[in-house]
Amino acid sequence: MKKYIIAILGLSICLSACGNSTATMQEYQFMSVAKDSEQSFGSFGTLEPLAGDVAIVGDESAYIDDKLTSKSGLIVDVTDRQVVFSKNANERIYPASVTKIMTAYLAFKYCNLDDIVTITDDAMVTEAGSKLCYIKPGDKLTVRQLLNGTLVTSGNDCAAALAVHISGSIDEFVKLMNSEAHALGAVNSHFVNPHGLHNDDHYTTAYDLYLIFNQLIKYEEAKTIVNTTSYTTTYTLADGTSKEATWTSTNKYLSGEYTIPDGITVIGGKTGYTDQAGYNLILLSNDAAGKSYISIVTGNSDYYTLYTNMSTLLRKVTNN
Repeated sequence: MKKYIIAILGLSICLSACGNSTATMQEYQFMSVAKDSEQSFGSFGTLEPLAGDVAIVGDESAYIDDKLTSKSGLIVDVTDRQVVFSKNANERIYPASVTKIMTAYLAFKYCNLDDIVTITDDAMVTEAGSKLCYIKPGDKLTVRQLLNGTLVTSGNDCAAALAVHISGSIDEFVKLMNSEAHALGAVNSHFVNPHGLHNDDHYTTAYDLYLIFNQLIKYEEAKTIVNTTSYTTTYTLADGTSKEATWTSTNKYLSGEYTIPDGITVIGGKTGYTDQAGYNLILLSNDAAGKSYISIVTGNSDYYTLYTNMSTLLRKVTNN
């Protein structure tokens, strides 16, 4: 009962801080998680600080914009914890490889970045067309190297290797993903793998992705990694020899393939694509005054539409 009272008080602080006096369905669900799950509440070194640390999506009718064609879109002023624009932010979407921000967050939370990981058979991803870094069983890499493989070039095998290292198996890691997501308030998410390869039961929302990414970027090295355009590293193969690998960013703002709107500095983020999910992107950006923003667009039909819609969101910050 004492914990439940603290949870409600923390939520009340959040609502007043965000200038929204009416609790949305998201907040009621958040309270329900705190009340009904001692395990998810108990993992909060997170709950009480989180309560005043996030923006809340309210009535989206004020944000109508015919130019934004994404299935959902959200941009949040991280500095002032205010929603700048929101479209279908609580509607279910498939995240594809944007899932990897959750995997990365758990690696930062539970691992030493210099830990050595020996790749196991359980970490192998064999689905046709899967994005890979081509690590093999018996190879040895650090958690830091695997994080770069996961976030920079979106290696599904690196994400799986982190999952096995953290929890011992993919199945156990998935349980951790879901309990930790709910602990962050991301109660409309359900994960079944650490990389985002399609499964009908693997889903989230733009708002939940914001909550997760908001936690990930509190780690300074996470911001460094997502800002990386090309990562070259050397790791040890199973036979004891060394291999040099270069992994390039999937973020086409960082590569210069798409132009960043004037007045915006893109720090970095995570892309994601499957046939079912479409093209998705989450970004951390700064404006000319140094204020930070998290922006998300989902369900786009191609790269051009993805980056056009993201630029539309970013221009809402600069009004140009």
